[in-house]
Amino acid sequence: MVEYPNEDYGYVIARQFLMDVFNYYNYTLLKDSKDKTIAAIAAKSIKEATYHLKRSSEWIIRLGDGTEESREKIQTCINDLWMYVDEFFETDEVHERLVAAGIAADISAVKTSWNKKVSEVLEAATLTKPTLPKYSLVYGKDGGHTDYMGYILTEMQFLKNRFPKAVW
Repeated sequence: MVEYPNEDYGYVIARQFLMDVFNYYNYTLLKDSKDKTIAAIAAKSIKEATYHLKRSSEWIIRLGDGTEESREKIQTCINDLWMYVDEFFETDEVHERLVAAGIAADISAVKTSWNKKVSEVLEAATLTKPTLPKYSLVYGKDGGHTDYMGYILTEMQFLKNRFPKAVW
């Protein structure tokens, strides 16, 4: 999801909204982590996550319930990005052990809250929640990336590649 390019404001807002909902509910659960550092970071982050969720939700509603053109554009953005949503909720054996130990958030609980909030906002925005099958079997968590990742890495490595002897 975060590798997808900033094609236009609609894609930026749609991606931000989908991520904001996930981050808000994930941090909400992580506040109760048995790991004091994780709990402290989540507690400190929740204020920012709350602000971002409110802002992106308002933009989704404004665009979806605005003009016919704005509704069509934001619906297209949501539809195009939806294929990446299932990665939010992928877990593995390590994650499951961390959940059992009370350290990580239970992603199934995050998913339940995420689905409810996304449905609520999309409904208020007069948008349709997409229903797509699972997009991929390999994700960034497992080392798989979209083609967009190459462009991101190229941009991030530009200075070091252009000036290999530079010291900063």
